[in-house]
Formats: sequence, structure tokens, C-alpha cells
Amino acid sequence: MNSKSSNAFTVFAIAKEYEAISEPDNALPYYAQLENNFPEDTGFYYHYAQLMQLNSNMDEFKRIIKKGMEHCKKAGDSHALAELHGLYNQFIEDDE
Repeated sequence: MNSKSSNAFTVFAIAKEYEAISEPDNALPYYAQLENNFPEDTGFYYHYAQLMQLNSNMDEFKRIIKKGMEHCKKAGDSHALAELHGLYNQFIEDDE
């Protein structure tokens, strides 16, 4: 693991720890850091979008999902792409 991916993993781990101790609002800045500094790491978009949905911030939910899908397509990450599609469909199709 190179230092860049190690740094991204550390930031992701901190975000997940905040979620684990029921402090999701404290996780959000770490997900934002991942989006700003490691946008090509596709695994965090699902978790970030999920928190936005839980906070009823559907505009950010949609933005994060769409950005995540773009990066998944570029990276050829079909698994993460399918997860994002599923999350989007679960919460958006009923609203539209």
C-alpha cells in the first residue's frame, strides 16, 4: 500500500469509527476530506452518501452519488458502481 492510499484508508477508518460510536456528524468532515483529497478512491462514496441520506440532505446525497458513479466508471470499479446505483434507486426512484 502506497502512502497516498494509506492516508486515505486512515481518514476512512476515522470516519467509520465515528459512525461506530454513533457520532455520524463527526464523520462527515472526514468523508469531505476523502472527497477533496482522494476522489479516485471509490469505496467511501457509498458511506458518505448514506450519511447524507440519513441527515435528509438529499441534494448532497444525489451530488455525492453522481460524483461517485463517475469515479467508479473511470476506475472500472463495477462493484462500487453497483452499490451506488442500488443506494440511489432505493431512495430516489420513489421521490421522482
